[in-house]
Amino acid sequence: MTPLKMVSRVFVWRRSAHIGASEPVRATSSGAPLPVRLLLLIRFSMKIANHMKAVTESQLSAWAHEGTVESVEKIRAFIDKTEDEELRGYAELAYGEALYLAYSPTNDEEERDFLLGRMIFRNETRMCDLFMQQMPLERLVAQGEVDHDVHEVLMKGASESERETWKYNYSPDYYVCEQGKLKEVQAEIAYIEAWLKQAKKMFKIDKYRTAPVEVYENIHDDGEEPEDEKACACRCSQAI
Repeated sequence: MTPLKMVSRVFVWRRSAHIGASEPVRATSSGAPLPVRLLLLIRFSMKIANHMKAVTESQLSAWAHEGTVESVEKIRAFIDKTEDEELRGYAELAYGEALYLAYSPTNDEEERDFLLGRMIFRNETRMCDLFMQQMPLERLVAQGEVDHDVHEVLMKGASESERETWKYNYSPDYYVCEQGKLKEVQAEIAYIEAWLKQAKKMFKIDKYRTAPVEVYENIHDDGEEPEDEKACACRCSQAI
């Protein structure tokens, strides 16, 4: 078997969260100065909060640098439960780096399974596109059948001059064309369904079989054009 060529890859991360400056704390609703003790308490609480945030960021960074499947799961769990938008943004960057380190292939066997997983992801995406094409085509074909039935009955009861005038109002060629497109889409769907069923049995390494979808969506060969033009590209080794 010819060894697979190992390639350099980058991680393309799609972030929806925005890391921004915190809202300033108001003194009181009326604008009057706060009591000194209360002001000191607020400052102390903010120091504790900032300290806890620093500790959390340090932990997230440590998990990211571990680059293991377990560390990926820990960061994902943190993202799902945290209510702090700034920490969530930091965690998403950590998640991207952890994914890159945990799932980037390091040998021929991993390279094969990574490529297999990415092809499965792309074919599943193609399936979604095909289903979106199939639905309107099915409606057009069904509409063509109804149109044909109505036109046929109408022409039987029409006068000779009406039949001569109306004979071009219904064109079977249009619906035949759409029916041909529908058959092509259905044939491709059938093939991809069979391909996916077989491909999913051919993983040799469990972590690629169960990898998060972001692995195959966001890790690209170095120099490869990202599928999402709005994605923010960054090298994961520099994410944290």
